[in-house]
Amino acid sequence: MVSAPDAQVPHSLALVIDYVNTLDPDEGSDAFATREGLGSWLVNRGLLSAAELPLREVDRREAVRLREALLALMLAHNGVVAEDEPARALDEVAHRGKLGVQFRSDGSAPLKPRADGFAGALAAVVVPVAEAARDGSWQRV
Repeated sequence: MVSAPDAQVPHSLALVIDYVNTLDPDEGSDAFATREGLGSWLVNRGLLSAAELPLREVDRREAVRLREALLALMLAHNGVVAEDEPARALDEVAHRGKLGVQFRSDGSAPLKPRADGFAGALAAVVVPVAEAARDGSWQRV
């Protein structure tokens, strides 16, 4: 199980930690073991609407691939040798979710998925990673 470095996790990284912790090998539980479990997790976090269910098996596999990639990158922050594949997996999720800067009249420019549905939901999970990578807080997770 992945834990936060301190009680105040910047950039909504708590979402990313929660996502990775959907697999708990010590307990033998996996929230993404079924399409229904994955869908429930995404709906409960406001990343997907219930109307966008049911998910497909390919969606479930993609969600698991993202979880494995995030975990691999987190382990790399702690000395485990990193491969290129996990970073590519995040790139693909960002691309499919049409992740981009959204300029607002108040001067802010948050990253937002422009894709709807499942692709947008997964892209929303990687937004905190992209934001935290800019100030180095991602490397501390």
